Parts: sequence; C-alpha cells; structure tokens
Amino acid sequence: MLIAASSFLVRFVDRIVSSRTAWVFPDARHPMADTTTIAYIRKHAISVAFRQCKFCLGSAVGKWRVMQTLIKDAKLSGLRWLTFRGERRAVFNDLGRLFAVEIRSVQDAMPERLGLLKWRESRNGIRRYKHLLSVAEQTYPDVLAELESMAQGAGLDPDYLFLANIRGDIGSYDGTGCTDLVWSRERSFVAHNEDAAPAVGADLMFLSLHIEGEQPVAVQWYPGFIPSNAFAATAGNLVWGINHLPISAPGPGAGRHFAARQLQQAQSLEEAIDLLRTHPIAGGFSFNIGELKTGNVAVIESAAGQIAVHRLDAEQPFAWHTNHLRSLPQRLSAGTKNEEPHGATAQLGHISESLARGDFLASVRLPVDEPGTDWFLKLLTGKELPEGVLRTARNEDPLATLCTTITDLDAGTILVKGVGAEPETIAVEDLIAGVG
Repeated sequence: MLIAASSFLVRFVDRIVSSRTAWVFPDARHPMADTTTIAYIRKHAISVAFRQCKFCLGSAVGKWRVMQTLIKDAKLSGLRWLTFRGERRAVFNDLGRLFAVEIRSVQDAMPERLGLLKWRESRNGIRRYKHLLSVAEQTYPDVLAELESMAQGAGLDPDYLFLANIRGDIGSYDGTGCTDLVWSRERSFVAHNEDAAPAVGADLMFLSLHIEGEQPVAVQWYPGFIPSNAFAATAGNLVWGINHLPISAPGPGAGRHFAARQLQQAQSLEEAIDLLRTHPIAGGFSFNIGELKTGNVAVIESAAGQIAVHRLDAEQPFAWHTNHLRSLPQRLSAGTKNEEPHGATAQLGHISESLARGDFLASVRLPVDEPGTDWFLKLLTGKELPEGVLRTARNEDPLATLCTTITDLDAGTILVKGVGAEPETIAVEDLIAGVG
C-alpha cells in the first residue's frame, strides 16, 4: 500500500512541478526558474509528500495495531475507561499512538508549559534536568521505558514528556491541586477529588493496566503523563489518592511520578510505607492510602527526601489533606504561605487556596455513627469555598474538580462521579480487572 501510494505521489508531484512551472514561479523569467532549482523543488516536494503519506498510513496501521493490546474501551460516570494488556513497551507505545492528538493537546494546554521551557534552558534547569533524568535511568528504568514508549507512539521527543512529568520536582512554587478525605473506625473510606486545569483535564480517563510480569492496577490518567499522579487502585489490595505538595527546595531523590508508579506494585500498606521510606522523591506528594480487607488507613507525606506517616485510629478516625504540608517541616516549602506565586509553574494557584480548603475541613463536624459514601460525596462536591472544597475554575481559582472517587474499603467498592454525570459504583476488583 505504501509503495503504491508513494508511486502515485511521485507522479502527481512530478506533473505539477514539471508541467506547471509557472504555478511555482509565475514569472518564467524568474532567476530561480532553472532546471536545477526545479529538480530540487521536485525532490523536496516528493520527500515531504512521502513522509506525510508514511505518517498517515503509519497512524492507520498503528490504530489497528493498538487493538492487539487494547482490550476494552468503555465509559465510567462520563469518563473514558480503557483496559490494556501486554508487554510494557507495547502497551505504552500503543497508548501513545491511540492518544497522540490528546497527548499533544494536554501538553500544549498546560498553563505552566512556557515557564517550564524557559526553566529548562536556565543554568539551574539544565543541571536539575540532567540529575532527575539520571536518577530515573538508574532507579526506575522500567517507568522511564514506559514514558519513552508513550512518546515514541505519539511521535514526540521523550524529553518533551519527561519535562512535564518533573514539573513538581524542580524547586519552583507550583500551585495547588486536589483534596483527599480518609476515615477509619468501624468502617474505612478513602475519598479523592481530582482537581486540575480544565484544559488539561478535558481528557482525564481511567486506565486498567495489565502489564506482563506485574500486578494489575487501575489509575486515573492524563494523556502524556506517567499514570501515577492521581487516583490508583491495585491488585495488592491498596487504594489511594494523591495530593500535590509545593516544595521550594527539592531533595536529591527521583521525580515523584516515577516513585508513585513503582509504588503501585506494593503488596500491602506496610510495604507501601517502606517503599516510600527507601525511595525518596525530589518534590512533594501526600499519599492517602487505604488497605482493602484490613481497613487500615494512613496519610503519608513524602517531600524533598523526607517522609511523615499519620495513621488513623478510633480516637482520630478522620483526616484530610489538601496541598500544604501538615506533618513535615514547613521549611520544605518555605515562604509559600506569604509569597506570590512565581517560577516555572506559578499559574496553578496560590497556597492560600489550599489553606482555605483546610480551614473548612478542619471545621467539619464528624458524624456520631459511621458515615456512608453520601457523607463524603456531599463534602467533596456540595459547595465551593468558603462552604466546601468543590473547585470550578471560577473567579481567581484556575483549577476545577474533574472527578470524585469514594472507596468503601469494607464493601470493596468505588463510587465514581464525573463532572455533570451521575455517580456510578463499581467493585474495586472489577475496575482493576477492566470489567463491569
């Protein structure tokens, strides 16, 4: 097919350039209208046409080939939900091929994109970028291979995606993000609001990933990112939501997306905590983790190479986290409470917004009896500040709540609510398996 199409293009371009020189140079006496130049134009035009033909056909073949790893394409409360199964590089290459347009769109729509590119060219940016890449190559080669395969499938330079995935590890004030609620008494819950810039979150989706040699996981995914920076449920009986933490002085560890992706292979809550202790991250995340079957819950802050663990119990059954440090030393994000946003990712909001959500959650009256999913759903989606934590990208807030997940650890179910969609409840094991 490619040969036949190329032959047609050669004849077509040759006819235009050879018989209609005046179309290229209206004035036949133009000094560039000589046989040598015409030959060059012909050669160049054919080359461009051939590459375009190859790209189009390659995309078509790639779309067909994706069906070799794409097992299911469905919807869950208005969000797209896909299941992939196969060898690591093949799955992520196909993911890149299938969502090449969305990956480019999300990356270009990032409010912080221009700031990141400018930072990348600075002296500190060059040094920091090389360090984070080196750590990824040495500590997380499989995760880096996933990112590289995704970029290859999308027809992008891997550095383009790597830069986006380390945006929280570069030591610049970088805004706010999500809200998490956890509960553990007679019953246990993990609830998460996924908040992001609307232009970036338009293509937020669920992925159920079955990579050869690894335990299956279900994650929320933004095209172009390592699937690890939002919500996750794993075959290791763990469920968690992640909160971004702005860190002004990053540590020597790896990019946080890389460590969070590796964490998805933990087999228990204790193993997850140990992994975070032994695998420090440069930037900052809070991991709000619940364990199915046992109902154990912990909130772990991992930032700038340090870690703090807060475990829930009957006397303190409720905890929340937004986007400021609550357990680790405040000096890790020194100045963010008082300073105006600045740096490569300053467009994502001021820390005062996170503090305001925290103030509201700290004032919440706890139920005497055990809560249900409705209690969490009302807290997370009921109202905006100052009477709630729902985000709508209105007024001065640049972010919006894109999806809410509430996991009942005892029932083994997850309630999912997309924007403008009716909530749907699904078994955790079915979400991970990619069925339902």
